[in-house]
Amino acid sequence: MKLVEQTIGRYSDLLASDFPTPGGGSTAALNGVLGCSFIAMIAGITVKKAAGGDGTALLQRIGEQAESLRNTLLTLVDEDTEAYNGIMAARSMLQPTDSLRGALKTAVETPFRILQAAHAALDLARSLSKNYYAGTASDLALAALNLEAAARGAYLTVRINLNHLSDIGVSDIEYIRHKAGESAGLLAEAEDMARSIYDEAKALLDRGKI
Repeated sequence: MKLVEQTIGRYSDLLASDFPTPGGGSTAALNGVLGCSFIAMIAGITVKKAAGGDGTALLQRIGEQAESLRNTLLTLVDEDTEAYNGIMAARSMLQPTDSLRGALKTAVETPFRILQAAHAALDLARSLSKNYYAGTASDLALAALNLEAAARGAYLTVRINLNHLSDIGVSDIEYIRHKAGESAGLLAEAEDMARSIYDEAKALLDRGKI
């Protein structure tokens, strides 16, 4: 059974066990799913409150894009676990180097896609920050927190698999350098967006305007 078909309790049981999967990448993707769900919810509630007012088309588009990213991240919950299982299978071979190299690259690219999706979702959340029903400010802050966790978790998973890839030899050094730089840049932007979204929403709540 796929991880996304498990109950929350069962997923938690699996994560708490001494079995290596699900791990950081899958859980990062799940954080991203929750963040996107918040965005879709906020957009939907704001559309209802606006009752056809200005910005409705934008909000509907944000909701649709959040749903698309949510579905992508749901798929990546299981794909990351499959990527790790590929590493384990390659390591069990008598001469694993080439197969292991390919498996490790898959285990880099999969969480990198999680990072990209979290970054894109934070960009959506940022576009909501001046155009949403104020009663969902706490939800927008939680969206930012979940998506930041997704981005950070995905980055760390990328980083550890790049480290493992570098242990094999120097043949992939350019790939490692490029992917490390690209993922670090995405993470920095994601953290900045998350901090801005969270701070704005928290300030609104602290002012007691809701």
